Amino acid sequence: MKNKRAWIFLSLVVVAVTALVLTSRLKGFLESDGFRQMVEHHTGSAFSGVAEMDPLRWNGSAARSGTLRLTGGSNSKVESIQATTLQARVDWSAALGGTWRVEEITAENLRGKIGSGEAAIPCATEPSLPGWLLVFLPSRFEIGKARIASADLDFGPTAITGSSLEIQPDGSGWKFQGCGGEFIQSPLPVLAIDSFVARAVDGSFEIDSSSLRLGSDGKISAKGRWPGAIDIEWQNILAPDLLDSKWQNKVAGKLGGEARVEERKTSGRVDLRDGSLRGFQVLEDIANFSGRREFRQLPIQKAS
Repeated sequence: MKNKRAWIFLSLVVVAVTALVLTSRLKGFLESDGFRQMVEHHTGSAFSGVAEMDPLRWNGSAARSGTLRLTGGSNSKVESIQATTLQARVDWSAALGGTWRVEEITAENLRGKIGSGEAAIPCATEPSLPGWLLVFLPSRFEIGKARIASADLDFGPTAITGSSLEIQPDGSGWKFQGCGGEFIQSPLPVLAIDSFVARAVDGSFEIDSSSLRLGSDGKISAKGRWPGAIDIEWQNILAPDLLDSKWQNKVAGKLGGEARVEERKTSGRVDLRDGSLRGFQVLEDIANFSGRREFRQLPIQKAS
């Protein structure tokens, strides 16, 4: 009986030691340069470019890395991305089915430039892992949801800064949900972002919904597809908040209206309510001719 107990005890010790060795070996492999290069290869391939990242550190199914840098190739819509303080959660059950699946990625900061990549960028290099090992590793790579605490995205004439962003696959494209931060589009003034939902699909950018603010009460919304047409509505915007310096001291009141922006034309309507015009030479001439100073400022109840 004692011998049987001893054998059971020894068997448990062997199993425990074996598990510790395998766990240590697995963690060593996951933190190796070869595995990191494989992640860089799949990430770069997903964006038709080259990815570089700091060493990986693992805690269970979660991996951490200091920085990810990505440069898009000639066929990529991403010119460059840099993200800091990354953490990724991996679904190990999917790995048994032949897929590296990253369920969720989080990052503190992300800076991205969206546009044509550099034509001279080389193709993503294959990871330097033994051939026999690659046979046993999953061959597919999937990314679930990405959450960024503060994102700065440069689209050329348009930019989004300081926005909290969530990105996830959506069919053949990507879905973006954001809130906070600022929207920059010259020559418009800087707009505060309440929220937006957009998609990037097949070379086009679709805005499902957006809510922006200008000044204390001004509200702006936009939706549509680009290239194509974007429909914009605005209300309760103080005229001086929207107009340039030439007109700020001449027009007062609240602006509202709507417009459709297309590639070759823009059409729409602008309303001015409860405002006034001043500083125009014709009003000065009328005031001087009539001798009545009140004509220097023309009240407007409504104008379209």
